[in-house]
Amino acid sequence: MKVREHSPNSFQILFGKLVREYRYQAGLTLQDVARLVYNDETKKSTVSSVEAGRYKPQADTIAIYAAALNIPHQKIEELQNTPTWPRVISPGISVHRTIEGRDPDMQQLRINLANQKAVALVSNLVLKGAPGVGKTTLSRIYASTYAHHYYGVWWIRAQDTQTIIDDFCELAYSLSIASRLSRGNERRDLAKSALVHIQSTCHPWLLIYDNCPHLKEIQSWVPELDNIHLIITSRNNNWPDARFLMQKTDVLPIASAISVLQREANREN
Repeated sequence: MKVREHSPNSFQILFGKLVREYRYQAGLTLQDVARLVYNDETKKSTVSSVEAGRYKPQADTIAIYAAALNIPHQKIEELQNTPTWPRVISPGISVHRTIEGRDPDMQQLRINLANQKAVALVSNLVLKGAPGVGKTTLSRIYASTYAHHYYGVWWIRAQDTQTIIDDFCELAYSLSIASRLSRGNERRDLAKSALVHIQSTCHPWLLIYDNCPHLKEIQSWVPELDNIHLIITSRNNNWPDARFLMQKTDVLPIASAISVLQREANREN
């Protein structure tokens, strides 16, 4: 992403200097780095723009640069305190449609997450309800609306242990904890390292565990520190754990439901 204005202490300037420093240390040309990062030697002008602070890379690109140039993770962490550091946002989390009749649910969700401090010192919330009533959509709306309150927002498909591990591994790659070339690592350990890492910082995070059938599926994946808000969506009404505050999601009010149907049908009456 190109940037027009930047200060000497902005993230992209500092990151560019770091890239240049470690490229020189490795004795690499711009063309070499383009091949390592983009698998395309003709992208050397992009590498030059990154070094000059004219291009603001996103979290996944930062991870690839760090792995390609062996930039220590501690160096990347130092940059994370700059105001313009790109927030870590899970891909595909945004809502690109008009939402009807969910303002009260949104307000209650925000209040519950702000106020709930459980025994495990984590704000946990389970959105329960029948299939199709909007639990997942409500969570996406909340994440899109309040993302600027968090350092990172990550979506976890919680229907089984394997999808949980897969999505935490993706988070690990985005955080530069491991490069995508490190898939030979034990994936469960890598996934756990991502959760441990975000708990070890003072940055506020939002995790959303979507479509979780039972508490046992996430028992070992529940954060333990209060810098993390956790939303769980589930069809299961029985959550035998006092750490979790329950919020029921009902079907839309009749007026809102009619408005949605008319809009989807492109009709006014």
